[in-house]
Amino acid sequence: MTCVKIHIKGIQYIDEQHPLVTELFTEGFYHKELSCVFYEYEESESLGISGVITKLIVSNHHVITLERMGPSFSSSMTFDKNILHQGQYVTEFGTFDLKIDTSNINFEIGSDGKGEISMDYRLSIGNQPEVRNTLEIKIT
Repeated sequence: MTCVKIHIKGIQYIDEQHPLVTELFTEGFYHKELSCVFYEYEESESLGISGVITKLIVSNHHVITLERMGPSFSSSMTFDKNILHQGQYVTEFGTFDLKIDTSNINFEIGSDGKGEISMDYRLSIGNQPEVRNTLEIKIT
């Protein structure tokens, strides 16, 4: 595994006039297997999910999977342009169904694992209305 620096910027558009911006700067690991690139990092205490390990799996078929595992919750989300995916968000308070509808996904990753990933998607949790999100990830 190779050490990389990861900058993640997520934007939730609950209210189009006042989007919620979250950023994380962290270090993680990168490795490649067959046609997939894997990134792994620990979430930040400032985001309220300390101790959670996140795995980001990027396939050369433009499908990205985000898996989170921690002491009190786990989730798995698949991003695939124009295909509705379902997942689950498992917490100590119960399990919630996720629906992920990705409208745009781009990535440019070099052979050294460094590069950029961007996604635009709509996410709904349980019976809540869907919310548009964007995610920009820079790996250096």
